[in-house]
Amino acid sequence: MAQQPFTQQGIIAKQNELYALSDSQLITQCNTIASNFVTWLKANFILDNDQTDYVDELPLKLNRFYGWRVASIVLARGNFSMGALPTQNRRTKQTDFTDSCSADYIPPRNGNPYQLTLSGQANITFQAP
Repeated sequence: MAQQPFTQQGIIAKQNELYALSDSQLITQCNTIASNFVTWLKANFILDNDQTDYVDELPLKLNRFYGWRVASIVLARGNFSMGALPTQNRRTKQTDFTDSCSADYIPPRNGNPYQLTLSGQANITFQAP
């Protein structure tokens, strides 16, 4: 997958690239996102040195939390946005994450296949207060 600029336009381009994939290809990408969000972020977006330092310092627990949540949104082909990473490396860092996900599943019955509808959205804000 091509690296995109870490801008709202780049994030939209990345979503379009992801959502053009088949379901099985998208699941593979979601597994990558879930296993290490920071590695996926650096592989898919162009970050400067300060931004790379910022995400590299995220605790492993937070890295996994973001990975699983973003992977869920991507799997649902939902919208996600990420605010700009701070360009100055500061001692205090803050990130905020809000999301919503839903799944509607109707099992197969009377010869009809199952129905599955996933939806979601997420917003990540990176701050250097």
